[in-house]
Amino acid sequence: VGTSDGDYGLGLISMTDGESTAVSTTSTPTTFGAVHEYSVDWEALADGQPAITIEKDSDGDGNFEETIVTTPPNTPSNPSPANEANLAADSVVLEWTGGDPDAGDTVTYDIYFGTDTNPPLVAEDQFACTYDPGALGRCGDFYWKIIARDNHGITTEGPVWRFSTALQLNLKTGWNMVSVPVEAADMSTSAIFPGADAVYTWNTAGKSYSMPSTIEPEKGYWVAVSSDRIVTVEGTPVGSWSDGAGTGWNMVGSVYGGNVDFRDPDDVPDGSVEGFAYTWNPLTKSYAYTTTIEPGKGYWIAATQNCTLTIAPPPP
Repeated sequence: VGTSDGDYGLGLISMTDGESTAVSTTSTPTTFGAVHEYSVDWEALADGQPAITIEKDSDGDGNFEETIVTTPPNTPSNPSPANEANLAADSVVLEWTGGDPDAGDTVTYDIYFGTDTNPPLVAEDQFACTYDPGALGRCGDFYWKIIARDNHGITTEGPVWRFSTALQLNLKTGWNMVSVPVEAADMSTSAIFPGADAVYTWNTAGKSYSMPSTIEPEKGYWVAVSSDRIVTVEGTPVGSWSDGAGTGWNMVGSVYGGNVDFRDPDDVPDGSVEGFAYTWNPLTKSYAYTTTIEPGKGYWIAATQNCTLTIAPPPP
């Protein structure tokens, strides 16, 4: 019975052999004195049939003017990104499949999203099965779920999905040429590449290799391991960088979130860096010519003079 104008939520639970089935409503409008009665045919509900009956007496005179027999909205499914996916991206668009089995019913969605396993509400009452949370701002695990609500207030809660944007480097036995376009809490070489047999970078000025104590996103590195392994790095994504390049060969890194076309390098003075690079294929144990900078790989690039090189994805 409505005690004032506004809206309400309601939860109904059936227990059978220790298994629970729930029906809930949220944000259902009512007025002072109105009476809403709910009944559920739990067997029909289990079979996916119209099972929820709602009777409405809008003025409280004892006569129900409206009777609705309905089914809950479809359980949100088919998430994109896929559940447990690992992405090399600083932004995503969440998508899912929704709808309602009852012809003529409309469905809206509440979106819960964040880094907690119980994500907070970030948007509500939207019709589209898509949501853009904007720049993620960090690498790590993200959790999200969708609650669908039909025009009768009946809700269906989807599962909590997870995706990760942690940088993953797939190291193969032997030497690997990599980069780390992430600012982790600890960028020491031992923290980024624990258990590696050796880590080297190139000193262009001295034309020699050195063993770095810290890892920098703009640098490329040789990493040797005695067995295949995956290195996972969480932190703040590095989406662009600028660094000095010396005359001759330079070992450079990549940026997080996407490939960069290197055919016309962003250098000052212009034309100082050749529009190609070489990376290492650890399976064939040979160099590969390329004009694309990919996240997580290291590259040899050639400069005809001292200059400043910027690596950044093209503007959207």
